[in-house]
Amino acid sequence: MLPPRVVEELLKLEQFSSKIWEPCCGGGHISETLIKHGYEVRSTDIVNHGYGQAGIDFLAQTEPIDMDIVTNPPYIQAQAFVERAVVLLMKGHKAAMFLRLAFLETQARKVLFDRSPPARVHVASQRFGCAKNGEFKVRSNGELYYPSSVAYAWFVWEAGYTGPTIIDWF
Repeated sequence: MLPPRVVEELLKLEQFSSKIWEPCCGGGHISETLIKHGYEVRSTDIVNHGYGQAGIDFLAQTEPIDMDIVTNPPYIQAQAFVERAVVLLMKGHKAAMFLRLAFLETQARKVLFDRSPPARVHVASQRFGCAKNGEFKVRSNGELYYPSSVAYAWFVWEAGYTGPTIIDWF
């Protein structure tokens, strides 16, 4: 689960359509931040974490979707989530996924990137951790955080985008 600040940073960098699907909603940290910013969010998860609609397997979806996707998928399934998202997205929509920066590596993903490169990769200039079971630490200013030594980035795919991948930092 992401600290809300990570989603806040994404919203400074990307414009989304009014409707967003969060298919790995967990405890609702991403969804609640998006809702706070005025988005209509469809929050689902394959298992019941006490938030959103449980029992929805994003990877089993086949119908194109007329909304954007913002999520932090399980890393072991990250490539499958990206591959499914680029198939489901209708033109003019985008998928933003918070992934380890190491997602850029491996021969298998090179094939994915050749076929469906991200439009943008927003690299976190500080280390943000993903809290297990929503167990964040709290800074003196009230900000939620989870210490980590892992580098992360927001990877953004846009249906119909044909330009080069832009890499920047936040």
